[in-house]
Amino acid sequence: MIHPERDDWARQLTALRQQMAEQAASLDASGEFPGVISTICVRGLVKSRRAAILRRRGRQSGPAAAGHRRHRPGEPATALIVCMQYLHHLRLAENDARHAPLRQQVFHDAVEHGGLINSLRVEPELGSPARGGLPDTVATRRAEGWDISGHKIYTTGIEGLRWLAVWARSDDNPPLVGTAGARTARASAW
Repeated sequence: MIHPERDDWARQLTALRQQMAEQAASLDASGEFPGVISTICVRGLVKSRRAAILRRRGRQSGPAAAGHRRHRPGEPATALIVCMQYLHHLRLAENDARHAPLRQQVFHDAVEHGGLINSLRVEPELGSPARGGLPDTVATRRAEGWDISGHKIYTTGIEGLRWLAVWARSDDNPPLVGTAGARTARASAW
């Protein structure tokens, strides 16, 4: 069976993978944000994946899964940024308990503007959350929402992110631990 849309995806992603592979060593040495991300957004690949998530609720099939598999061998930071974008959108789409207005803003921004999201989790004292322990970043309830205060040290692609999923604990006793969504205030000034 012929699938023109899938074949076009495959051609575009093969070309992008080659471009990513050619840039991998210099990006690794410089730590710069991968410029190919803007190409991925311009070509609608983030938008296409977002639509696939809504249709399939994240089943890894068709062009969306092929897109992720083809990003992986090209350049690690780009693959991670794109993968995290897909995973966050899947998580948001599957969790109806999240604030609907914030969810819709994240979805709309991704589709219309290529807005990227990633986790902000690693802290100076605690390190990676995988080691266990409570985050030092604290979310305090306010009448208008939450105040988030703390220090994070790293997330892949921070220079190009418009949304952050911030791992924090509440100031409740006992504390709640989870992820709060935040829009970057200075997306171009990191």
